[in-house]
Amino acid sequence: MLVSTVREAAEVRFRTRELHEWLMDSLRFTSAEAEQGDGLDIETVDLPPGGKAFLRLTRPWHRMAWLNQLGVYKGLALAETRLLKSSPVLACIVGKTDWDGVVEAGRLLCATWSSLNTEGLAVHPYYVVTDQLSRLKANKVHPSMDNAVRRIDQTVRQLLELGSDEQLHMILRVGYPSKAPVRSRRLPLDLVYQDLS
Repeated sequence: MLVSTVREAAEVRFRTRELHEWLMDSLRFTSAEAEQGDGLDIETVDLPPGGKAFLRLTRPWHRMAWLNQLGVYKGLALAETRLLKSSPVLACIVGKTDWDGVVEAGRLLCATWSSLNTEGLAVHPYYVVTDQLSRLKANKVHPSMDNAVRRIDQTVRQLLELGSDEQLHMILRVGYPSKAPVRSRRLPLDLVYQDLS
């Protein structure tokens, strides 16, 4: 049930111009781009043969919108979630919806991820459901997608037995890697974090 919910959220993302463009702008296709430490190094994504070229092809929204008329968004969402189906463990980071709850969920995410890596386990985050639900809460969902995202919200709430003041913060796919994973580069901490206290 959780996997199909992630797939539905990904389908919404690939049909939403703003989200599609944000995703495509975050992809780093060359080594030089990846070395900057921001965005998503395409080499860290488990793509099928030709996947990198296909993502480049679908980068402009006008092309993606045309392809979506042929149902391409469904294929992309299936490809994105195919590894979830075979994952030995899916872990959900759940917490309160207020600012303190978000910070605490982030701390739990970091601690969990680091601990699992220390034990030799690989961790792959899936944010697409949380992203859609956050956009719903902020009234930023395109009207044509509103009913789909409300169904996703209802399913997640029932599946994870969330209280009215709780939300899903992140889904993690966890398992032992079958090959050495390519690790994403990161910006220096002082560029992304400031302790204002």
